Amino acid sequence: MVFKFRPVDGSFFELLTDLAHQLEVGADLLAQVLADDADRAAIATSLATAETEADAITHSIIKQVNQTFITPIDREDLYDLATG
Repeated sequence: MVFKFRPVDGSFFELLTDLAHQLEVGADLLAQVLADDADRAAIATSLATAETEADAITHSIIKQVNQTFITPIDREDLYDLATG
């Protein structure tokens, strides 16, 4: 029988991946809004939606950090990644 000293929880990595995807979406929307013929009102709405989704993921990461005894990455690093 094999025991693991630390349980492996991949949810932090999934949440960080989701947050990185939202960052990519936000960067694409920012590039679109800077175009000369952009529909800035529609893009601003999409940008606000992307920001709201990113904020929800950030809150999920922070909540999980606060509820997890042993994290796969240092707590400070997780906070910095989530809020940066």
